[in-house]
Amino acid sequence: MAAFEGVFKTVGGIGVDTHRTQSRLPDKPADFSISMKLLHQEVKQIVQCFERDLEFRTYSFLRSDEGGDEQAPHQDYHSEAIALLQRQAPGIMSASIIIALEEGTMLKVFPGCFTNVDMSAATTVYLRPGDAITWRGD
Repeated sequence: MAAFEGVFKTVGGIGVDTHRTQSRLPDKPADFSISMKLLHQEVKQIVQCFERDLEFRTYSFLRSDEGGDEQAPHQDYHSEAIALLQRQAPGIMSASIIIALEEGTMLKVFPGCFTNVDMSAATTVYLRPGDAITWRGD
């Protein structure tokens, strides 16, 4: 019998989150599966309608199972990582995109909050399959 290793790994942080797992794709789109190559092209075309110079470099997938606690507010890009990128590649900015794959996808966002969170600014965005949210990493 063949042995398979799952692609989803434990999400890091202070404690182990048994309701969330994460997977990262290879760095080069040429190494993607056919399905991911198609998704990459579609997302790239849509996003470049708004941000012409955007380049996709890293894809990570987060799977959230029902029953877990709400994630604590956090930044995807810490100031040290932003500063390093700006030194290495002036004019380049990190960005993230979330694409909902299932009904009932919810994302809590904090408009106008960057280095500090203001809980009173919290807004929950409800996403349908195919809906996407993108944000800059600065």
